[in-house]
Amino acid sequence: METSQSLGRRAGSGAVWITIEMISVQAVSMIVFAVLAHLVGPAEFGLLSISYVLVYSTRWIVFENIATAISRKARPTALEFTTAFWMTLGASLASFAVFEALTLVADSIFRTPGLADVLRPMGLILVGMGLSRTHEVWLSRHFRFQSLALRAAVSAVVGGIVGVGCAVAGLGVWALVAQQLAMALTALACLWLATPWRPTLNFCRDTARDIARFVRDTTGTSLLNTLNESSDTMLVAAFFGAESVGLFSTGKRLKQALHLVAAGPINGVVLPTIAEVQNEPERLRRVLITATSVIFMLACPIFFGVAAVSRDAILLFFGEKWAGAAPVLMWLSLSSVFAIAMNYNNNVFVVENRQIWSLYVSGLYTALSILLFFFLPALGKNAIALPFVLPYLVTFPVSMFLMIRITGIVVKDWARAAGPPVLAALAMFAAVSWAATLFGGVQPLISLTAKIGFGAVVYLAILWMIARRNVYELFQMVRGWTGR
Repeated sequence: METSQSLGRRAGSGAVWITIEMISVQAVSMIVFAVLAHLVGPAEFGLLSISYVLVYSTRWIVFENIATAISRKARPTALEFTTAFWMTLGASLASFAVFEALTLVADSIFRTPGLADVLRPMGLILVGMGLSRTHEVWLSRHFRFQSLALRAAVSAVVGGIVGVGCAVAGLGVWALVAQQLAMALTALACLWLATPWRPTLNFCRDTARDIARFVRDTTGTSLLNTLNESSDTMLVAAFFGAESVGLFSTGKRLKQALHLVAAGPINGVVLPTIAEVQNEPERLRRVLITATSVIFMLACPIFFGVAAVSRDAILLFFGEKWAGAAPVLMWLSLSSVFAIAMNYNNNVFVVENRQIWSLYVSGLYTALSILLFFFLPALGKNAIALPFVLPYLVTFPVSMFLMIRITGIVVKDWARAAGPPVLAALAMFAAVSWAATLFGGVQPLISLTAKIGFGAVVYLAILWMIARRNVYELFQMVRGWTGR
């Protein structure tokens, strides 16, 4: 059995490599996106966004839980990985067939001309997912995050080169499609080259039944979570059209890029880490408290800071025609800390076989967000994101109560870990918003740089004053991860 120190070292190393992956991939993606935004209009981005949502919604609903069923096991075997591979591939091929049939009526269903033509080639990504998802799980369960990081970086660069090249050639929306296909194909090739494990022709019926039971129990949650993630895009499309989808999706995409950078290093190793300590309650509580402290200390300044400078960033990097994405980015960024914490709680529910709780919380969020959408858009396009932000004020406390109940974490310990970063970030947001009045007429780049620097100083100073111990523990943890 691995020692606590060994597990911590492996988890820390994994977090470091996921950090490298997320920063490099998102940096490349944002550079490419900024270039493409000057060559392709919001309407074309809207068409790709709708098709992208449909592809990834299909993945999460149909076969993602097969991978989770294996990842949650303390010691998955080669036969279990092989069985999961064939089940995932079969599900992805069936999904591809259904997806292609959907393109026959897509334009009329979504009331978006040209969508069907974009959907047809995008469906091929589902097949690539079926061939690669189990390999991703194998690498993550063996803490080989370096291979995953290199895969992601290489595929982002290749996709970016293809996309920009096609956009310069004047291919419009097809440049965006070509970028996605190039990324998917490159990622698939890299995964198979980096993974020493290979599926065999063996198939374990007992494992398949166990996976099927898990999928049955989690499909409802996946359906609701996917609805949460995709309903915003579909509702905006139905009410405001493809151009508004492009603006909304741009703000959402930028928020998601930040989400991956801030939460990816921790959430990427949370499930395999807590899976190994799930039978040791006291050790599990220590892991969860540590993860809470790290997540909030890293996520709060990023998201509250981005919310404070959202308009400056959009205008500087994407231009005036994308100004409508700024309020979307602001509101979604403010809610991201809640989303990260709830996703972290969902991992705990999975390991503790309480995934039905995620279903209840997701159902509540979905009902509230859809209900709110029919009231708030009357306030104008600047309020489009609010129906997908306000429900967290209800669902986050519910999710936290359930997580604390199932793990036995002391509320005071959780508050000591999460509270100081939130307070420091709120103060930072207020300070940067006030400072905006001092930079009127200043060049955008200088203004943005000054606000970021000022915000960082305020956050670190306040956090040091009210939670010096948390900062010191994070510093010691990072030293342990790097072996210094």
